[in-house]
Amino acid sequence: MEQVAEVADVAKATLYKYFPVKEALIAHRFRLDIATGMAARAQALFAHKTFDSRMRYLLSESAAWHSERRTYLRHYIRYLTSVRRCDERKPESVNADSDSRQILAAMFRTAQQSGEIKASVEVEQLAMSFEYLLYAAITSWLAEPAPNLTERFLSAFELVMYGVASARDAAAK
Repeated sequence: MEQVAEVADVAKATLYKYFPVKEALIAHRFRLDIATGMAARAQALFAHKTFDSRMRYLLSESAAWHSERRTYLRHYIRYLTSVRRCDERKPESVNADSDSRQILAAMFRTAQQSGEIKASVEVEQLAMSFEYLLYAAITSWLAEPAPNLTERFLSAFELVMYGVASARDAAAK
């Protein structure tokens, strides 16, 4: 934090006022990266004509983003989970995970409106559940990198889209 304060030319106390721990600073940076990345990819994302195609594109890009930041991810995840566990109110500037949930909710909402997915589940619930599946994919990938993160993300997406029932079981219903 001393080095960051020095480079930013602010007092260390000022830095701690906004970022009580180093991990909060990482979370803030990741939030900015996510916003910038989504803005840069928005046109490419919506060039995909189906929900399935858009989501696969987003998950592949997200896996690449996470892979580039693997060194810092453990710290970031530890911070996010400690904030949740302690029920601390985090400043909006470090609330990166609500940004990703909003993006997912918007994608699910659009897919419901187009009839690509059923509308009987609230988009907020879908987004939160999917976000936790992605979180599980990241944490397991951090512990064991094979299979790669893109494969893990796409498996989570397949689970959301098609469940775990076999085709035979689904046909029997």
